[in-house]
Amino acid sequence: MHAQACAPVTWPAPSAIDRWRREALAVLDESYVGAGGVLVLPEGSTHERHDDTTIRLEHGRHLQPGARYVVESGDLRRSGLELDARIDGTHERRTGRIAVTGFDRVGLPVVGTRPSMDVEIDGLDDVVHLVGTSTHPYLTGTARLVNDAARLLRIEARLRWLSVDLHAWVADGELVADLTVRSRGAWAPAVAPILAIISRWAPKGLTSAVEDWAEQISAVAEGREPHAVTRARKRERERLEDVWCAAQLRRRAEAVQAEIEQASWWGQRRRAWLAAWERQPDVAWPDGDREREEWQQSWAQRAESLATSVSRVGRKRRRAEIESWLGAWTPREPQPAPVDDSPMPPDLLQLAWLKSPRTVLSMMRGSGSSTPSGDVGALTVDE
Repeated sequence: MHAQACAPVTWPAPSAIDRWRREALAVLDESYVGAGGVLVLPEGSTHERHDDTTIRLEHGRHLQPGARYVVESGDLRRSGLELDARIDGTHERRTGRIAVTGFDRVGLPVVGTRPSMDVEIDGLDDVVHLVGTSTHPYLTGTARLVNDAARLLRIEARLRWLSVDLHAWVADGELVADLTVRSRGAWAPAVAPILAIISRWAPKGLTSAVEDWAEQISAVAEGREPHAVTRARKRERERLEDVWCAAQLRRRAEAVQAEIEQASWWGQRRRAWLAAWERQPDVAWPDGDREREEWQQSWAQRAESLATSVSRVGRKRRRAEIESWLGAWTPREPQPAPVDDSPMPPDLLQLAWLKSPRTVLSMMRGSGSSTPSGDVGALTVDE
């Protein structure tokens, strides 16, 4: 299976890349080592960790060459794996290294050297490259991301039964990505269902990923936030403004209703309610551009509709009518995604599910375990 995608991009100047590096590492630079050697991130950081995850400085000085960190979590303990990080190099050019080890102690087949998954980040003081290497029994290969438009990204991953090659580069103002997925050796019949699934989503998924990445690179070049972040902030600002406007109308309507309820039966008729509404101070809508004026007009029309509707209903139904209209107009507070605190299956971290097409299909169908049991839906493959 082969797919290619491209998108317009502006490649950033070295100064822009260095500015992005400093901003990206700001959280790390502001972190410090607390009691017991535990790494503490600055308050309000968006780099959240799982509740039971702890990063501990085991040796050396924080963020200096020779420093070594150990990551501790319940999922890692249950999987039997170890995750540590260290800082190498010199004070002028530091290199970060992250390693996952322990695959040889959890029952996976081991041939030759001790299997591990490693990431080298040569970019703590200058953006040079990020290289990942895997010698896992079921996944071998390399991934290299470099600060060079002509050879930006290269991923070569090999399973026992599948190979994945992804190259990305920038040429003539475009970010281009080329993806090739092939079966290996005698696995072709068993891999066919996997390739059928991949071929359905790969072209569209690759195009979307390339467009998003090109936008992020261009944002770095132009010194701005990516459009996705800007749009999200705009939506949240508008939601808060709508909440504020609905609250203004609520205060105005409730003040009118409280005044009318104190009047005689004759003083609670429709014209009296509308007259009391007109006596209330106008809502001070936020100022802005033409789009803002249209937004103000929409809320002014809602205010008129609210007053007309509430004044028309019977006296005893007016408060319910106010709640009905404003309840429909007041945006709801965004609910955070539910947090799954259930333990991660050990074989998920161990990558045992990469053993064969059948175990991958089992995982993709949500079995939660790499151990196949029966047919995987309508797809049956042989190992």
